[in-house]
Amino acid sequence: MCMILLTPLRLSCIYTCLKEFPPFNRWGLPEADSIEFRTTLRKDVHGDFVADSKEAHRIMLSLPKHHHFDSALKTMAHEMVHLSQTIAHTATSSQHNEDFLTRAKLVCKQMGWDEGQF
Repeated sequence: MCMILLTPLRLSCIYTCLKEFPPFNRWGLPEADSIEFRTTLRKDVHGDFVADSKEAHRIMLSLPKHHHFDSALKTMAHEMVHLSQTIAHTATSSQHNEDFLTRAKLVCKQMGWDEGQF
């Protein structure tokens, strides 16, 4: 059982908070109300980002994988890097390409997170 209860509203709040900090605030990310936030009971992923079209984006976090706020924060940041790639047209079939790694490194440096765990 989760020590925190993630909901789509709470995911939206985490997204909105992160969006105010560098480097996210320089990437032209959409407002939270234009993203569909979901939770799932899947145990095979921490999170997922899907771009259904230029306008429709979905970020999902797994409840079984997130027992603490810190892990939810990091997973949201990870999925926001994927979102930023979609906006910048740098996403490829390789999910964690060179551009992803460069952006992830910026996020980890700014937030003081270990790149190896991001």
